[in-house]
Amino acid sequence: MKMGNPPSTPKNQSRHVLRRKTSFDHGLDRLMNLMLNGVEAMKDMTAPGTLTIMSRRSENGELAVSILDTGVGVPPEQIDQIFSAFITSKPQGTGMGLPISRSIIESHGGRLWATPNTGPGATFQFVLPIEPSAHQTE
Repeated sequence: MKMGNPPSTPKNQSRHVLRRKTSFDHGLDRLMNLMLNGVEAMKDMTAPGTLTIMSRRSENGELAVSILDTGVGVPPEQIDQIFSAFITSKPQGTGMGLPISRSIIESHGGRLWATPNTGPGATFQFVLPIEPSAHQTE
């Protein structure tokens, strides 16, 4: 792709191009947020942690992504609460990352949930349709 000024724009003027975020961009943003959460959950552990990211096509033909960490985890009784606004376990956290992530994923026809691991840590999973859904306005 070649970038440059359009013919009607003088070379000494800058041209600002605003690009609308796509489903792919939002998916990457959510993946990064979940990965950073996993890294932060492991940073104060005494043993080295492991962050595992897996993706596959689900039985329903959706993109399924799992982010597993070996951090402090989430108590089973709090698993549903962590997706509520202003709920955080981080000293400097706002409690908005997971609710926003869930909202964006759901707006693209997907789902986001978490489960405690049988060992240390938690697993966050989301699925997104591979084909755009009818309610998307991209």
